[in-house]
Amino acid sequence: MSKMSELSYDIETMLSAGSHPVSIARTLGVGLPMIYDVLEQLECLDEEQALADMPQDDPVTEAEIIEMAEYYGYESEEYSEFDR
Repeated sequence: MSKMSELSYDIETMLSAGSHPVSIARTLGVGLPMIYDVLEQLECLDEEQALADMPQDDPVTEAEIIEMAEYYGYESEEYSEFDR
């Protein structure tokens, strides 16, 4: 593991343990911007995971499409491709 990867891992571990960014910077002897860069990356990953974990909407069925078309006044010929 590279020195930067190892340092990022240490920062991530300390942040996860609840350490304050200033404390981490002092302990590891790095600049505060590096701590916040790692924190920002973690937040982005958390947001992406939260989006991935969200349930997907059920796909619209053909019957629902026909029902919507009839509701909005479309004639059956206009959506006949959905008829079986």
